Amino acid sequence: VLSKKQFWLLSFAKFADMFCLFTVILHIVPHGIDQGLESTTAVMVLSAIGGCSILGRILFGSIYDHLGAKLSLMTCFTTLFLACVLLQISSAPWLLFLFALIYGIAHGGFFTVASPSVADYFGTRTHGIVFGLIIFFGTLGGTIGPVVAGIIFDQTKSYLIAFFILSGVAAFGIFLTSQLKSTLRK
Repeated sequence: VLSKKQFWLLSFAKFADMFCLFTVILHIVPHGIDQGLESTTAVMVLSAIGGCSILGRILFGSIYDHLGAKLSLMTCFTTLFLACVLLQISSAPWLLFLFALIYGIAHGGFFTVASPSVADYFGTRTHGIVFGLIIFFGTLGGTIGPVVAGIIFDQTKSYLIAFFILSGVAAFGIFLTSQLKSTLRK
């Protein structure tokens, strides 16, 4: 499994998605406060992400059933990319709620398509170990992303560069998943 290109593409894609997801979840409230929201309103943005994540899980579950692993992952990353771009250009604090809608859908989608994508590319016989290894890479991304964003904010007193990096990482995820070989669904 470790020698297969598909494994490394999925592993680095999972690194990219969790790099972005955990960074947003940990930094969206302080960013909202920096944008002029009251702390309780900034927390409502985080709550909106959670609610929209439920919608994303249902939506991407259906998308996955019709489009399969590759296109579902590419759609998740494209939605994440659009949300990250919106996060960079939103000048009005209320736009954070629009961001929460778009981002939340992508957030939920990634969690829905992760396990079946591994099953599609590697089967179910070794699903547990392969999924665990891929999630390990994701966890690395989820650990590194928030720290990098925090360091950038501490140095610049702004999230602009950090959110630009998130857009780049999401775009890299689109590229990685575009390189996956489609699987035949039975």
